[in-house]
Amino acid sequence: YWNIVVETHISKNNLFLTEKTFKPILNLQPFIIVGSVGSLKLLKSLGYKTFDSVIDESYDNEENDELRLKRCLDLVREIANWDHNKHIQIQKSVSEILLHNQKQLLASKRYRLTDLINAITTETLN
Repeated sequence: YWNIVVETHISKNNLFLTEKTFKPILNLQPFIIVGSVGSLKLLKSLGYKTFDSVIDESYDNEENDELRLKRCLDLVREIANWDHNKHIQIQKSVSEILLHNQKQLLASKRYRLTDLINAITTETLN
């Protein structure tokens, strides 16, 4: 029911999202990211939505890498203990988020390239 994304880097000094994070988004799966502090915050800044309406995502703010990993594992255990009916209920309740995220992923990223080119051009001219 959930995709547990184990990112390449989990240290607080390496905030970077890979295809591992975007695979469940493409496949309409809710997810937990075992990654660097601020991974969910970064996703939100890119226009994605997360699942704070159904799970405690405060692990994303934990700066201590070991404690963040422990909190992720505790959350995974909690979700694993939900019964089938609760999983179905959660899937229905997050369906709009899943569709929003997939649409966001598949949308054109042209504006990002334009913004980058403008930023580089502005920096070069200054």
